[in-house]
Amino acid sequence: MKKIIGDLEMKKFSKTLNESLCYSIQIDGSADRMQIDSKFITARYVPTDKICVKTMFLGVFSSDLGGADGLLDTFKTCLQSLGFSTENLIGLTTDGETANTGRHRGLWQLMKDFVGREILTVWCICHRSDLALESVQSDLPELSHWKSDAIAVATFFRTSPRRTKLLHKVIY
Repeated sequence: MKKIIGDLEMKKFSKTLNESLCYSIQIDGSADRMQIDSKFITARYVPTDKICVKTMFLGVFSSDLGGADGLLDTFKTCLQSLGFSTENLIGLTTDGETANTGRHRGLWQLMKDFVGREILTVWCICHRSDLALESVQSDLPELSHWKSDAIAVATFFRTSPRRTKLLHKVIY
């Protein structure tokens, strides 16, 4: 029953995405415990009925191909399975991995070639910020100590339901 409802909702969303003013795609990947390399695809779109940006998770896809070709293949699979077009696709957000950003064979270039025009390509701000923090931490070892202390405090409260309740009392 959940599959039927999910399929109907995705069909309805596909129509919304095709009729939107514009949309962009975010693709990120991760290997799970079984070493299956899955790609997670999200769409951000501007619906025609109101000027705002909405986000929709499109699903988890995988490909037998590797690198940028595999990323493009997962996007094509997503297009095919959900039935939306690239007509109003204006952007693509990824992390800074070479398979994404390579000038000649990276996903950014392959996607531009696939849609047949220029699109806005963006390096995810979270990934860029993480790289910047790593760089600062290598120059300032005190930040590494601060980060490990912050993680230790979070772990201290997270691992005990009693401590978590006490923390909520203090905060709220």
